[in-house]
Amino acid sequence: MRRTCMIRMCCVLSLPRMFDRRKIQQDFSLAAPRYDAHADLQQQVLSALIAKATPLLPPQAQVLDAGCGTGRLARQLQGHSIMQMDIAHAMCRQAAGPGAPAVCGAVEALPFQEGAFDAVFSSLVLQWVPDAQAALAEMRRVLKPGGVLAVSTFGTGTLKELRESFTAVDSHAHVSAFHPPAEFAAAQTVTEYYPNLFALMRHLKSIGAGNKMLARRKSLMTRAEMQRVERHYEERFKTKSGLPVTWEILYLVTRKI
Repeated sequence: MRRTCMIRMCCVLSLPRMFDRRKIQQDFSLAAPRYDAHADLQQQVLSALIAKATPLLPPQAQVLDAGCGTGRLARQLQGHSIMQMDIAHAMCRQAAGPGAPAVCGAVEALPFQEGAFDAVFSSLVLQWVPDAQAALAEMRRVLKPGGVLAVSTFGTGTLKELRESFTAVDSHAHVSAFHPPAEFAAAQTVTEYYPNLFALMRHLKSIGAGNKMLARRKSLMTRAEMQRVERHYEERFKTKSGLPVTWEILYLVTRKI
């Protein structure tokens, strides 16, 4: 797998998305034991978010990691008190450690009182939330005045090649729609390259990033259908480096007024 990246600007509207919450919990719980071995991009995005927000944090800040995954933020952000939360039980078990408890919950209904934290981090979580604006409102609610909100998410260009290629087979939603709120403006576009469609699909499964739309096709695709998807992908997008996969990453780092 090879990777390139570029920076550009974008502005998109927030749209409600109909996600299967049980599938979100199931996919990320199944991915938890092997997640860190495959989530290189997710780690790079988290590191970039930490670098952007750390200069704004007070000493020994009370920090919430909303959508903590395996607990990488707590392992990287030293000198602060970290509360972790994730919707997947297995992720919480992976994340919990000395001085960094983890509780299960949803970012649209945070189980914490108003003004409880000096900072809220949420890296690559909002794209799996039906109402991103509601989730952001909850994050702001639990922040103290002057507290830091640091969020990353995927933009609309994410997995655009895969999304188009599936249209060669049927009209079902095979790839989740990514519609972040308008306040996310600066986008980093990262392109990865895979040798074939099977390698890409295996990678997505390993990090729990399968299709979670309620309108997704429920029946399994046949071998012939998958071959049609791959043929379209190769004819339309293949380069000398392999099959390109676009990840559009958006950041928001701000203070609560």
